[in-house]
Amino acid sequence: MSGATVWIYIQDITDDSRQTYGFTSLTLSPAGRATKTITLPSDQFIVLISVAFDNTKLQFRGGTSHLGRTGGTEFPLPYKISPTNEVTVDAIIPHSFGPELVRLWNEFNTIHQTADRLVGAWDVPKLGIQYPMDWSRYYPGQNKIDIWGSAGSQSGDHFAHELGHHFMYSLAGGIPGRGGAHTICGGSPVEQGLAFSEGWATAFAASLLGRQVIGGWDYGGYSCGSDRDTMETSEGRVAAGLMDLIDGGLVRECNGGDTNLGRDGVCDGTVGGELFTPRVVFRDSIEGVVDGGVRAWWGRVVRRYADRTGFGRGREAMEYNYYPQECLFRLAGVCVRLTPNVFERIRLRL
Repeated sequence: MSGATVWIYIQDITDDSRQTYGFTSLTLSPAGRATKTITLPSDQFIVLISVAFDNTKLQFRGGTSHLGRTGGTEFPLPYKISPTNEVTVDAIIPHSFGPELVRLWNEFNTIHQTADRLVGAWDVPKLGIQYPMDWSRYYPGQNKIDIWGSAGSQSGDHFAHELGHHFMYSLAGGIPGRGGAHTICGGSPVEQGLAFSEGWATAFAASLLGRQVIGGWDYGGYSCGSDRDTMETSEGRVAAGLMDLIDGGLVRECNGGDTNLGRDGVCDGTVGGELFTPRVVFRDSIEGVVDGGVRAWWGRVVRRYADRTGFGRGREAMEYNYYPQECLFRLAGVCVRLTPNVFERIRLRL
């Protein structure tokens, strides 16, 4: 609960309207503790003490609501007053809501701080969180998300993914695709804008959390068996491709003969931090609405970064994840293309 705010509300005993007369606050230490001395005139008394799970970036909504000074959600705390007028709060968090909120509040703020460090959140609006809910979802234009509140629901993964949608909408001014049902390895292609926005949000979450397994799926070795969906119609392929674009593995990642993992004849050989950083993929390349799916986004990247060191390896990471290859022609399985420097490049099948 480090950094949470405890509010103390005061009323005037002579005020029949029972409106709050004044208030004061204190901030909890990393140990979840704080003390404060206040002096009240004889005609005033403490009417409520509450804890507010709120800061400048996130605010929770749910549980027992109270209109507080923060504009966020506050939860009343039980307290007692001794004969010497010492006020003691008996609980750190309301029992009616449970200790899960303490963990989530810290976890979500840590994830948001990572997003700010890796991508930049200075112009991303404050995000309201409704928890617990029946599922996790983002409300475009409302600066609000629902987070699934069920045991084992991987709430951090859900939050990081929905935060990705919030970043895309806030930075690009919209989200491509018409929305709708979507699944990982569902066996049927989805609309291109939806595939891109969902896969992009999952890759965003992976970057913030620093791991390849998100929501139970391992995108570092992404395979759907016989599924050959390309990055244009598969959100899983989009997520895996963007993660390969950023991660910069220590060795070249090839399919080892298993075309379910990636395309023959090309490997992911990106270098971490060389060109395709989280800042480039999740901010600089999406400023302005991406009209379409991954092909529209990659076309924008090509126009902006094709002459930069590391672009060729990034293109290989995309093509390894079944982004459509663009060849002038093929000769005996060899893709012949023109590079940005207008020299022919022939890549032999490995």
